[in-house]
Amino acid sequence: MKRVEEFVSGVLKAAIVALFTGIVVILTAAVVSRLAQTYLPLSRNVQLFWAEEVIKYALFWICYLGSALLVREKGHIAVGLLPGRITGSAWYGVMSFCLSLALAAVLLYYGTLVTLSMRVQMTPSLQIPKAFIMAMVPVTGLLMIYYLILNLVDALREKA
Repeated sequence: MKRVEEFVSGVLKAAIVALFTGIVVILTAAVVSRLAQTYLPLSRNVQLFWAEEVIKYALFWICYLGSALLVREKGHIAVGLLPGRITGSAWYGVMSFCLSLALAAVLLYYGTLVTLSMRVQMTPSLQIPKAFIMAMVPVTGLLMIYYLILNLVDALREKA
């Protein structure tokens, strides 16, 4: 079980690093392309019209993948408005787990509905179905549920 969790976390971390690296490379290429259009008359037709869209969707994926990893690190839905005496109690842990599970279930259920409804819509410049981009929402919900269950198992092992 630990190997699977380490593998999944490693894949998520690698995907986040790859997406961020891709953003940096594409953004740099877009800036150079824009400067070339301005200062070099022969490069008027060189455009990276798809760069903005790729960067926007990559940031979307980074945020969702990062939120799933944050659940594993127990850095999720920390309610800072509750008084200090409540945050240390057992009820706080139960309430935090239930709220996190509810959020993950909402992401999974409604994310699946939205993803299925966007099968036909295409992105403007990339011309790929928006379902590929929106699929990250239910995947994140599933990953959050997986990590929440792992956290619960770890907490029960510590109690025993």
